[in-house]
Amino acid sequence: MTKQILVGGVPIGGGAPVPIQSMTNTPTQDVEATVQQIRRLSAAGCQIVRVAVPNMAAAKAVGAIKEQIDLPLVVDIHFNYKLALECIEAGADKVRINPGNIGDAERVKAVAHACARKNIPIRIGVNGGSLEKPLLEKYGGVTPQALVDSAFGHIALLNRYDFDDICVSLKSSSVPITMQAYQLMSQQSDYPLHLGVTEAGTTRMGTLKSAAGIGGLLALGIGDTIRVTLTADPVAEIAAAKDILAAAGLLALLAEKNLMLTEKMRHMARRTTREKLLSYLSAQALRAGSAEFDIPLDRQQLADFLAVDRSAMSAALGKLRDEGVLEFRKNHFRLLRREDD
Repeated sequence: MTKQILVGGVPIGGGAPVPIQSMTNTPTQDVEATVQQIRRLSAAGCQIVRVAVPNMAAAKAVGAIKEQIDLPLVVDIHFNYKLALECIEAGADKVRINPGNIGDAERVKAVAHACARKNIPIRIGVNGGSLEKPLLEKYGGVTPQALVDSAFGHIALLNRYDFDDICVSLKSSSVPITMQAYQLMSQQSDYPLHLGVTEAGTTRMGTLKSAAGIGGLLALGIGDTIRVTLTADPVAEIAAAKDILAAAGLLALLAEKNLMLTEKMRHMARRTTREKLLSYLSAQALRAGSAEFDIPLDRQQLADFLAVDRSAMSAALGKLRDEGVLEFRKNHFRLLRREDD
C-alpha cells in the first residue's frame, strides 16, 4: 500500500478513496472566470483542482481564488521557484513542480522548506514530452524506465532537504509506456501515484486512452488519484473520470467510504471542542513526524474546520496549555504529551 498525503484535507493514498482531479483552462489571473469554472467543476464532482501559474500575475491571484472556492487548490509551476513560494504563502494546498527544473540547490531548498512549514505536499510530474536529455540518450527515447529514473532523480533532490511529502505522476502520450512506468514505480516505491495520460486528445479519443491507461492501472490496484485530460471543457473530464472509476469497480467503493466518512463526521460532531482539538493536533504532529509543527490555518479557519465556536476553541487551547499538554505561539505548536482522544 502507498503512504498517504493530505491535500487540503483530502487524503491521497494509504487505501483512501481515489479522488478525481481536474485543471482549469481559464487564465488564472482572471479570478472571476477561474472561480466560476472551479465552482462548476466542484458541482460536477471534482475533488481537487489545479491551476496553471505561468507568471507572477497568476501567482498573486491564487489567494483570491482560494478564498472563494471549496476545493483543495493545486498550483502548477514550471521553472520559476519564486512563483511556487508566492503560491505557498497565498494558501495553495499542493504544488506540482519538478525540483530538477527550477535551478540550483538553494532554490530547491527554499521550496522544500516552504512546503514543509505549511504541511503542503509536492507532486513530481514526470512527462515524456519534457524528459531530461541524458535519460533520452541513455534509453534511446522515452521508455518506462526513463520516466521512473526521472522521478527518482527529482525525489532525491527533495529528500536531500528532508522533504518526503510527495506524490508522483509519470505521464506519456503512449498508453503502454504510461502503464508500464506506473507499474515499475509501484514496485520500487510507496509514493502515492497520480494517474493520467498526457496529450490524451479530444473528448472521444481522450476518454478512450484514459479509460485504457487509467482504468487498466486501477484494475491492477495501482493509482491513488486520477485526472482525465481532455481538450474540452474540463467539466467533461469529471464525467469521464467517474465512468472510469465505475468500470474499475471503485465508484461504489468511493460511495461506501464517503458514507463511512459521514458517520465519522457525525461522531465528531458529538465530541467536545477539547477532543476535536487534540485529535487534529495529534494528526498534524503525526503527519509532520515531530511533536513540533506548524498548522496552515489561522484561529478562525481552525474553528471553522473543527466546526466549533472560536471562543470555546480558544478557551480549550488555553486550558491545554495550562495543563502542560501543549505549547503554542501563533500557528506554531508543540505537543508536550499525548492524551487518548
